[in-house]
Amino acid sequence: MKKLAIILSITAVISLTAFLISVAVLGTNNSDLSGSHMIYFSDGETVIKDEYEEGKVYSMEYSGDISSLSLDVTSADFTVTCSQTDKATVKYTAHDRTSFSSVYENGKLSLKQEKKVTLGFDLGGSRSSVIEITLPEKTYDEAVLNMMSGDGRIKGLTAKSFISSAMSGNCDYEIYAENITISSMSGEAKLSNCTDMTAKKIIISSMSGNRDISFIADEWDIESSSGDIRVSGIGGNVNANTSSGALTLDYTEWNGDLYIESMSGDIDITLPAGSSAELDYDTMSGDLKTDIGGQKGKYSGDVQETLGSGSNLHNADINTSSGDLEITIRQ
Repeated sequence: MKKLAIILSITAVISLTAFLISVAVLGTNNSDLSGSHMIYFSDGETVIKDEYEEGKVYSMEYSGDISSLSLDVTSADFTVTCSQTDKATVKYTAHDRTSFSSVYENGKLSLKQEKKVTLGFDLGGSRSSVIEITLPEKTYDEAVLNMMSGDGRIKGLTAKSFISSAMSGNCDYEIYAENITISSMSGEAKLSNCTDMTAKKIIISSMSGNRDISFIADEWDIESSSGDIRVSGIGGNVNANTSSGALTLDYTEWNGDLYIESMSGDIDITLPAGSSAELDYDTMSGDLKTDIGGQKGKYSGDVQETLGSGSNLHNADINTSSGDLEITIRQ
């Protein structure tokens, strides 16, 4: 029953993610995209409205105080870069018969890109549009990104809340936020901390593709249907549910409890020196390998042991159907 609950939980998360992405992309940001493939910019005073032209570059500078960012993408590659500037700049390179709008209103910069659905096949292929965003260095209230397809890169963004949902495409985020949620259906994802601060909570939800994460947070919630997940620099309370694929947790701080439910795939845990773990390992088919204290060796089946003798003791509750568990301590 536990294993069925894992599958249902992951399925529910992925279904909800897909629904939220579709709603976000089909929503509006109060721009006028009527007509055939329109390009629309507004900063509250100046309005630029133009017809789509293949390969043309459109741009606008924004001098207003931006507190939040919203980006909805149907099919485009994007970059967000924070630098020492007092103005925001949005540049859009148009391809593949798309519409685009960039609107600043009441402290919020909202960008939306649409591609109208047509019947038939594009035998000649198409290029993705490109969105380039430059923002002043500051802490933003919120950044929300929704992508149907395309690759995204963010460098140096800090915010109170960061939410990213993607159907497909690769993401590389060098950011910091107090609360981070990243949901994806497919594609590779990298997440790293652009500061030395600790996040409050990080939520990772993926259906397929590998995840490479380097962050410290007080609380983690990880859900994966397939694909490998590697988290380095981890700390805090960790709750992970996986269906298949390897899970690697390399702790910088062993300062919270660990709970893992896994259907299939190996689990590799590295703890800092001086750590010990109250281990409850429940498996249908799998082995435990450890080099901690007097418990060095390899064990088959269920294991309930205190690993190590250090004063830094936390619980490790790990349930698997198949796959091996390895726990090591850094010297």
